[in-house]
Amino acid sequence: MDQAEIERLVGGPPRLSLDVIVNHPRIALARKAYIDRFLEVYSGDPFLVRLLIESGRFIVYHSAVGWKLPRIRRAGTPGSPSGG
Repeated sequence: MDQAEIERLVGGPPRLSLDVIVNHPRIALARKAYIDRFLEVYSGDPFLVRLLIESGRFIVYHSAVGWKLPRIRRAGTPGSPSGG
């Protein structure tokens, strides 16, 4: 995703760039804290783990469809709303 698309989605330039976030000196500590708390919520309960897996699949699928659909419509692919 390019900078123009990010700005369009958030309604202006982001307060922090991806480079600033990724190169922050405490990013490893923040990542560990996030994952530790995340696993605390889901550990030990098979139902919650399965729910997490299924919700992840749902998000990935719908994100892929959402990213691809505008390209399909622009290309006029047969079967798409604008492609007949």
